[in-house]
Amino acid sequence: MDFDNLDLLLSDMYSTVDTEVTPKLAEEIETVVQEESEHIYDEFTPYGSNKYERTYDFADRDNIQSNIVKVGNETIITTMNNSLAKGDEKGEYLDDIIENGERYGWSHKPPKRPVFERSIERIQGEQLVENIVKSTLSRKYDVE
Repeated sequence: MDFDNLDLLLSDMYSTVDTEVTPKLAEEIETVVQEESEHIYDEFTPYGSNKYERTYDFADRDNIQSNIVKVGNETIITTMNNSLAKGDEKGEYLDDIIENGERYGWSHKPPKRPVFERSIERIQGEQLVENIVKSTLSRKYDVE
């Protein structure tokens, strides 16, 4: 696509970021959170040598969802695990309980398992945002 006007080029790039980059980024963030959520089952074994019984699945991809909000020129992606507790904390979101290892009414008191902290570290370390922006824009524009 040829542009003879910088304003048209920038407008098209912003549109591409909104329609292609942001949804792809949200999807990849959800994948990272899901993969990091899998680790909680290996980090805590409450009954001796038995694996944690997965009666509800915190790592189920269907429970991990992103919300994209546009505020002026800024785009905010919020990702959450919508898994709800079924035990003593019934009805409460598990993400905060698991992340911080607090508010367990359960007698086993698992340690904190920082799924979101590790996800953020991984997203930053792998330069996920930069790589998705670059790969998406380079398909449409001559970008390095």
